[in-house]
Formats: sequence, C-alpha cells, structure tokens
Amino acid sequence: MNLFVSYAFNEDNRWIEELAIPLIRALGFDVLSGRRMEGDIIVEAVDARMRECRGCIGFTTRRDPLADGKFSTHQWVLDELAAARALKLTVVEVREDSVQVQGAANSFVQLRYARDARDKLLVQLAETLAKWPTRTVRVRIQPPQAAVDEFRKFVLRGGVQCRYQVQSGGRVIASGEAVIEPITAGFFVDLEVPREDVLVQIEIKKDANSAWKSLGSSLFAIPIDVYDI
Repeated sequence: MNLFVSYAFNEDNRWIEELAIPLIRALGFDVLSGRRMEGDIIVEAVDARMRECRGCIGFTTRRDPLADGKFSTHQWVLDELAAARALKLTVVEVREDSVQVQGAANSFVQLRYARDARDKLLVQLAETLAKWPTRTVRVRIQPPQAAVDEFRKFVLRGGVQCRYQVQSGGRVIASGEAVIEPITAGFFVDLEVPREDVLVQIEIKKDANSAWKSLGSSLFAIPIDVYDI
C-alpha cells in the first residue's frame, strides 16, 4: 500500500527522514512524498503521486513564531492534507506542540507530540499504522447453495463490486470496495487488510432492496460464504 508523507524538507525535520519514514516502511508501506520533483509542476506532481496512495500522514511542524508564543506551520503541508482528505484518503495529521492551525483541520484525526518526546510519538504512530491495510489477500467467494446459478449470471455481467469491512476487536477498522473476478476455479476478490488476523465481512448488492452478505470470516478460514439477506 502506498502512503504519502507530507512534511517540510529542512534540517529541523531530518528526524522524519531518519526515524519516522524508516518506521513506516518497516510496517509494510511504500512511501511517496513531494521530494525530488525537479522539472515538474509541483502541485500537479504531488496530486499525481497522492492519487497512487491509499493514505496520507502530514507532519505539521513548527515554522515561524507567533505573538502568543505559539508557532505557525508550513502551508503546503496543510494544503496537501486538505488535498488528501478531498481524495478520501485515510489521513492522520502529526502535529508538534505549540503549532497553531486554524479552521476545520482541528476536527480531523491528530497525533500530538512534544519535540523532546518523539520516541513516544513513534510508538503512537506504529500503533496507528499497524491497523491500516498493508497487504492484499485474494479470497474466494462461495455462492449461496440455493442461488449458485443466479450468483454466477449476476457476476458474469462483469464489473460487479462487493463492499467489505475489516473488523478487529469487535469494531470496524477499515472498509473498501473491490471488483469480483470470475475465474475458472470460482469467484475471487482482492482485499486490502492489515497484517494481523482480522475478520472480513462482504456485501454484494443485487438491487436496491436485496443483497448477498457474509458473516464475519477469518482470513485463515477462506473461502467466504455469502447468504441472501
């Protein structure tokens, strides 16, 4: 899974490149950023890279001191966070203490940290990212026994999607949509899930009033059976 990391490229933020990004990669993510865009139109290049990603982490670190003892942050990081939210990526803002951000940005998910306690932040970041999808698993969908022909005809129309939820500890930690692929051996779907064992529940809409749906199924117990609801 690609993850876009937004931060200011300066000496004060070297720790992000030396500690945070290696940690993110160690958790199974491919990291993209706005670095090394020589010759490109930056806004368009960042947008193109971001569209390849499923998530974004933005580090809103200190920039200029303000009159009240707080600090501003880097506007392009705020712009990239706003762009990621507009693209409906999973977004986390990592905000340094004393950084002041106005407006709606304060209502989104944040991790806060003090610059003398970055080790604690890295633990929080690892715990957060451990719940994000980092691998693709192909599972086989087992049609309902009483409606195998109906299911086959429906899926063979092509482009049929299922919606899936990933559950851990009794709560939904991720969701998404995926296209069902009819292959000789059956009906398959590729799901993005965390590395830990989780339960997956899928739903395939037949029309506005009916669907096929599975129970929460462990990925150690595939294929996944679906039922009329």
